[in-house]
Amino acid sequence: MTTFTDALPPFSRETAAEVGPPDLILRSSDSVDFHTHKTLLGFVSPVFQDMFGFPPPTQLKEGVDVRDAIPIVQLSEPSDALRKLLLLCYPQALTNESLDNLDGLYLAYGAADKYQIPNATTAILAAISSFIKDEPYRVHAIACHFGLPDLGKSAARQTLKDFFLPTDRKYGAPEFALVPASKLLRLHRFHVECGENAAKIVKGYTATLPYDEHATESELPWRVVRGHDANCGAFVDQDNVGSPVYSPAQWFQNHMGAVEEVVRYQPNGDAAAKAVLDYGETLRDISKCQLCSRDSARHLSVLSDNLREGVERSNDHTALVFTQLGFV
Repeated sequence: MTTFTDALPPFSRETAAEVGPPDLILRSSDSVDFHTHKTLLGFVSPVFQDMFGFPPPTQLKEGVDVRDAIPIVQLSEPSDALRKLLLLCYPQALTNESLDNLDGLYLAYGAADKYQIPNATTAILAAISSFIKDEPYRVHAIACHFGLPDLGKSAARQTLKDFFLPTDRKYGAPEFALVPASKLLRLHRFHVECGENAAKIVKGYTATLPYDEHATESELPWRVVRGHDANCGAFVDQDNVGSPVYSPAQWFQNHMGAVEEVVRYQPNGDAAAKAVLDYGETLRDISKCQLCSRDSARHLSVLSDNLREGVERSNDHTALVFTQLGFV
C-alpha cells in the first residue's frame, strides 16, 4: 500500500478548501499530496490543461488513482520543488519563504519550464540570480545545466571575488552533479586567465622605462630619481644595448609584487584596489624617505582606483571571449 502525506498549507486538504473545493491532487515523487484546483492550474499552464482530461468523480475509469474521490496525478518532481512552483501559481499564497533558499530552486525552474509556466520561470530565474553573490558556483552549475549564458557569465565573474573553489565552501550540493567536469575546467581556465591578465596589468606599473635625465619627469614619487633620502627613489641603469633606463623605487616594486600575488588568485577590481592600499611592511619603507612619505599615499590612492578599473575592463574582455566560445 502506498503511503503518502499531505502537503503543508496552503496545499493541505483543509487549507486548499479555503480557496474552493480542491478537485485535483498532485502527488510528488516523494509521495506528498498537494490539493489543487484544475481551473487555476489549467489557466497558468497549457501542459496542465492538456493533462487534466479526467472525467468527473462519478465516471472515474478503472486504473485512475483517487483519494477521497479526487483524481491523483503522479508527478516526477520532489515536494520541495513542487511547492515552490505551486506557490507561484497561487499568488495569494506566495510568501517570502518560498524562494529564499537556493535548495531545490533548479528543480522548480525545470518544472516551470516543463509545464510551460512563464511567470514562474521568470520569478524562479530571478530568485536563482539573487544567490550569485553567496553561491556563485552552484548558480553557475544551474546555468550550465539549463543553458543560460547570461546567468553563467554573471556567476563566473562572481567567482573571481575569491580563490578558485575556496575551502570554506561546501561542495556537496546537488547542483554540482548537474554538469560535467569539462564545465568546471572551463570555469577554472577563465579564473586562471583573468588572474594572469590582472597580474600583467600590475606588472606594467613596475616596468623599466627609457630614461633621459633632461626630459624624464614624473609626479609619482616612486618614479622620481632625485630628491629622495638615502637608498630610496627610482634608479637608473642601462639596458642590454647600453641605453639608459630607469625603474621605480625598490619599495614600490616590492609592494606591487605583493599586489600581483593577490590579483593572480583573486582577479577582481576590488581585491586589486584593496591590496594597493594595504601598505603593511611597505609603510615602514616609505616612512624612511621624506619625499615618499609626503606624496605616496595620495598617488597610491589614485593608482588603486585606476587598477580597479583596469582589472575589471580586462575581466570584461576575457568574459566576452569565453562567452563567444560557449561560456556555459
